[in-house]
Amino acid sequence: MWITIVIVFHALGVISSINAVMTARTSQGAIAWVISLNTFPYATVPAYWILGRSRFRGYVVARRSDDEIIMQKLARLLERLQPYRIPDAELTSVRMAAEKLADLPIHPMPGPSRYHPCTTLSLEGRASTGSTSTT
Repeated sequence: MWITIVIVFHALGVISSINAVMTARTSQGAIAWVISLNTFPYATVPAYWILGRSRFRGYVVARRSDDEIIMQKLARLLERLQPYRIPDAELTSVRMAAEKLADLPIHPMPGPSRYHPCTTLSLEGRASTGSTSTT
């Protein structure tokens, strides 16, 4: 009778180890579960069945849902900002390249200069305010 219980627990430990390797979120977690399930199956098999279930699938579904909501909000925001976009004719080739790389439009900043000095400095290597420029 005891031998049957030992064999059943070790068999469940091996089966649970295979499940742990296939569903663990990290390699460290998988290794820890495999070692403990095969070394101490009497305590860790019930613990694995209770605590070892992966919640990763639920995380992926929630993350995709959140990403979709964020992308919808971004699309609405870009649509509302479209009237303030700098026309392509006024953009230099460096700014057009930066706009394409960032996948975001460049908008003028309020103030004495139409373009923000930091934007000009970071994109063209010089700062400008109004008609004056320094190199």
